[in-house]
Amino acid sequence: MARFDRIPRTRSQPDADSTDLAPVRSGCSRRTVLGLLASGILATVQTTAVAGQDQETYWTVVAIPDTQFYAASTDLASYATDQTDWIVDNLDSESIQFVTHEGDLVDDGGSEQEWDRIDATMSTLDGAVPYSVLPGNHDWAVTNDKSSSTANYTEYFGQSRFEDRSWYGGAGPGDDGRNSYQLFSAGGYDFLHLALEWEPAGTASEPSTPLGWAQSIIDEYPDRPTIVTTHSYLRDDGGRTSSVQDRSDDANTGEAVWQELIEPNPQIFMVLNGHWHETDGENHQVSTNRADLPVYEIVADYQDRANGGNGWVRLLQFVPGGGREAADRIRVRSYSPSLDEYETDSDSEFTFDLDFDSRFSSREDGSEQISFQQGSDGYSGTVDTTLAEAEPNQSFNTAGGVTVDTQEPHSTDNRTQALLRFNDIIGNDDGQVSPGTTIESATLTVETTDEGDGGVGHRMLTDWNGEDTWVSLDGGIEPDGNEATTDPEFETGEISTGTTSIDVTQSVQQWINGEPNYGWAVLPLGDNGWDFATSNSDTPPKLTISYDPDADNSSDQSERISLQQGSDGYSATVDTNLRENEPEQSFSTAESVTIDTQDPHSTNNEAQALIRFDNLIGDGGQQLPPDAIVEDATLTVETINDGDGGAVHRILTDWSGEDTWTSLDGGIQADGNEATTDPEFETGEVPEGSTSIDVTRSVQQWADGAQNDGWAVLPLGDDGWDFMTSNSDTPPQLTVSYVSEKQQSEQ
Repeated sequence: MARFDRIPRTRSQPDADSTDLAPVRSGCSRRTVLGLLASGILATVQTTAVAGQDQETYWTVVAIPDTQFYAASTDLASYATDQTDWIVDNLDSESIQFVTHEGDLVDDGGSEQEWDRIDATMSTLDGAVPYSVLPGNHDWAVTNDKSSSTANYTEYFGQSRFEDRSWYGGAGPGDDGRNSYQLFSAGGYDFLHLALEWEPAGTASEPSTPLGWAQSIIDEYPDRPTIVTTHSYLRDDGGRTSSVQDRSDDANTGEAVWQELIEPNPQIFMVLNGHWHETDGENHQVSTNRADLPVYEIVADYQDRANGGNGWVRLLQFVPGGGREAADRIRVRSYSPSLDEYETDSDSEFTFDLDFDSRFSSREDGSEQISFQQGSDGYSGTVDTTLAEAEPNQSFNTAGGVTVDTQEPHSTDNRTQALLRFNDIIGNDDGQVSPGTTIESATLTVETTDEGDGGVGHRMLTDWNGEDTWVSLDGGIEPDGNEATTDPEFETGEISTGTTSIDVTQSVQQWINGEPNYGWAVLPLGDNGWDFATSNSDTPPKLTISYDPDADNSSDQSERISLQQGSDGYSATVDTNLRENEPEQSFSTAESVTIDTQDPHSTNNEAQALIRFDNLIGDGGQQLPPDAIVEDATLTVETINDGDGGAVHRILTDWSGEDTWTSLDGGIQADGNEATTDPEFETGEVPEGSTSIDVTRSVQQWADGAQNDGWAVLPLGDDGWDFMTSNSDTPPQLTVSYVSEKQQSEQ
């Protein structure tokens, strides 16, 4: 799990509670903080408070309830502006990691004037913090009628507003942006957030509906603890909603959402909503899901209060080590930036005690995840093609898409089928799943380019290749128990354009258990053809497997090494800048590096940083033994100029400190050849001071035999991030906790 740890800053205003809370500005979990303190990395964290009390750290999610009356009136608009201004002004002091709007952005969904007002207000958050919005019943052109238009919502808050944000996952079903998901990290955990429209329709088994789409996203990210925000779910006068308000009846009650989506998915731990103001607009309850785990359900809507709500927001403060009944605590507070007041009655301020590590770390100890996608990290084993009855001798192995249809061309009886296989996924080499491994989940993700009736997937039982045709396979594939399994492995239902996630755990487990991997035949479900992109496209299919490698990672046998230039005789750190503006210049002796998309400012010249710790792997003192199990690896750098931060990619080719922008052919490309396509981690915005980053995944790969070529730090924005190099008085430090192969055999 990627983690970006920062030193917390002390709050400017003390908490009204008896325990003083100091926010932590990103992901330091309680156990991470304690571990780093033990190693001296976070020695500057304050651990005492006024009145002799222990000082605790926290991070915050902000929930903004219905803003409809603020948007409807120039006299009240300032209350919404106060909310977003306060959030941005207090990102550090409150360690705000995510913001979610609970719907009803406006009062009249047909009024462009109201949309202009709320757009200006919410724009304050753009580029400052990850956030989500969703349409409430007033955000349709006709209130309480989903058959009316959400064109204004889509224009102002659709996908185009967010698609360039790294934390924005996407929207669906369709492209109206009414339902979306976001990915953010905080407290040492990677979270999934789902923003679902008012009374989301459908069932979890229908990917073309909001609930089915939401289930597909959960299936795609099975290991992320999840928060769901919707508009109408829990009533402020008690219980989930039991009847719908949508006049078109294309809707679900809160109880139906619970039964279809929330209760069956143990990773969902919180549901937030607005809308209800029958009493004082506040209520909360704790429900138990099918895994016997708590789900925290919270409603807030202050629109019936004075001035359309007086600007009240909900602050969800996650407090590591702050619990009484359990190790940690989620503390909910109600605060008005306009009034500068907290509301402290039992519905306005309350807590949930839980163990963050137990509830948020959904993978069991030793669990790993691996992905296979054509062109990513050197993988090239995907084979896919279409079998077309109307073109029986034509091979489609180089096509950019496949079609699954019962009538192709339309109004004929000619079928098309798709074949798909991921070769070389099972084995004992690096980047493979070992034979006999027990997997937790396997998800096939494809990019749907034309919506349709979908397909049914059968596990292939006979071999084939990309050159095969309808004729060469004797009239396509039959699910007869000989060519393909009789019973399907999956059935999609109707499919919308965009990302489509499919559970293929059953198939992959059978291949791991020894069955030949011939992939899948995807057969059509109807005459409205479904098209998705192939391995020849820019968005190839992806197979993601979560599994248990069955390794005993007992921490009582762990050892630790720490590498830092000039410390304990270590002198093998190599780091440098690659600067497009000075393409021939070597920066091997510079005391700092810059990561920026505009260096100098207002140009398009990029600056990248390279860093490597040589002599890391070996059997000597202060070396990491080959084949060791890495429990934790942390890279710590001294940030001297805060900025947008960087995306860190593991380098796949050799380089030296003397290299330049030109000698490396225009810097480093994250293309799967020079560096990994997917980043090992992204820092987000970085404040000045000590910056600690989780690099466990990279170091484990080097311990397993991959070549250690270090990292390329590529910019995330035009606000440059500078940190000190190995030539400075505060050089980078790499700290690794591990269990050696010998220790593993003794356990």
